Amino acid sequence: MAAKANPNMKVWDAVEQTPIKHTKKVNVGRGFTAIDAQYCIMRATEVFGPVGEGWGWTADTNIVPEFNFVSSEVTVWHGSPANSYGPFTSIIQLKNKNGALDTDAPKKCTTDALTKCLSHLGIGADIFLGKYDDNKYIAELRAKESEKIKNQFSVADHPDPDEEAAERAAERVVRETIAGDL
Repeated sequence: MAAKANPNMKVWDAVEQTPIKHTKKVNVGRGFTAIDAQYCIMRATEVFGPVGEGWGWTADTNIVPEFNFVSSEVTVWHGSPANSYGPFTSIIQLKNKNGALDTDAPKKCTTDALTKCLSHLGIGADIFLGKYDDNKYIAELRAKESEKIKNQFSVADHPDPDEEAAERAAERVVRETIAGDL
């Protein structure tokens, strides 16, 4: 008998796996995998509905020039603004190492805090749980994504009736789609 799905994990289970194309390796310190913030917003919109209707966030951003940082506290809600959680705080340097003002610092800070908030719903959980550090997980994810792309590219869609040529074209599409990812 199969285990019954936990209804409390419905959202998490739906959004925990992150396509490789929505990630990038960051080589700072010991390195880590970053998730595309727009992808996180898109996933929340798919699950809850449009921003401002099915879900949303508030941000309180403060610039502290005397200490060279900007902070942002983000609170997320879904269903209704009364159903909120947070705040999650992010702090980013206001000036770069050369002393120049980073005019994108407030935006980066808010985006970082929002991404962290959404991770608590399960969005990008595979990254935050460290699965992207496991080469076997990445290989399985690549294989799954490759198979999905192949299934979307049928021989009937290819102008050449030669089945081998269509297969080569499908392989090329797969390579081009996931090339350069991680």
